[in-house]
Amino acid sequence: MKTKEKILQVAEKLVMVNGFGNVTLSEIAQNVGISAAALYKHFKNKEELWLALAKNYTDKISAKLFPFEVADGATQAQIVHDWLWALCEGKFLALQTEPEMFALYTEFLEDKTVANQEHSRELMASFAQATGIENRKEIRTLFDIFAKVMNPYFVAEWDEDYQEKFERIWMVVKGFYE
Repeated sequence: MKTKEKILQVAEKLVMVNGFGNVTLSEIAQNVGISAAALYKHFKNKEELWLALAKNYTDKISAKLFPFEVADGATQAQIVHDWLWALCEGKFLALQTEPEMFALYTEFLEDKTVANQEHSRELMASFAQATGIENRKEIRTLFDIFAKVMNPYFVAEWDEDYQEKFERIWMVVKGFYE
C-alpha cells in the first residue's frame, strides 16, 4: 500500500474513533509510522488531507451511482426514483453508521465550493447517463426538490421517517417521468 493511501486509511480510523476535530496530523503520522514532516510530502496541510478523505468517503457512500445499474425493463420513472433513492439512502446510512465520517464529509466536501461543484457534476453525469435526461437545469431542479432528503444541510430532519419523506417528495414529481 502506498504511503498516501495508508495515511488516508489511518486518518479515517482515527476520525471514526475521535472525530475529525480531535485528530492531529502528528497523531496520524505517528500511527502511519512516518514523521510529521513526511506527512507534508503527501498533503500540504490538514485541510487538504481532510478534503481528500472526504472525497474518498463520498466515493464510498455514492458507490451505487458510479456506474448506476439500471434494471432490465425499468421505466424512466423507476430509474429516476431508484437513482435518487440510491443517493439519498447512501447519505442517510452513512449518517447512521459513521456519523464522524459523515460530519467530515459535510464539512470538507459539501461546504467547499470547488469540491462541491465537482461532486455535483459527477452526480449529474451519473444521473444523466442512467436516466437519459441530459437537461442540466431539469436535473438541478430535481436535485433542489429533493434537497430535504439529499442535502446534509437538512440532516437535523433526517429521522426514522426518512424514506417516507423521500417517497412523499417522489409522489409530487413522479408524474413528470411516467
